[in-house]
Amino acid sequence: MADGTATPTGSDALDLLRSQRRPDGTWSAGGRRYWRKQGSAGVEVVDWGDAHQIVTPVAAYVLA
Repeated sequence: MADGTATPTGSDALDLLRSQRRPDGTWSAGGRRYWRKQGSAGVEVVDWGDAHQIVTPVAAYVLA
């Protein structure tokens, strides 16, 4: 199938995405979101905040 569920890997990926949905219906951006300036003690170059405004619509589209 074109939706990615025809393989166990595709189904597992969708299950993982569903499991990461927060109680308020949004997804948070996890992990490293952007490159870090060298020697900057772990400070991100871009302040992503929670970034759920970007992640949530994409995750919802994938699950639709």
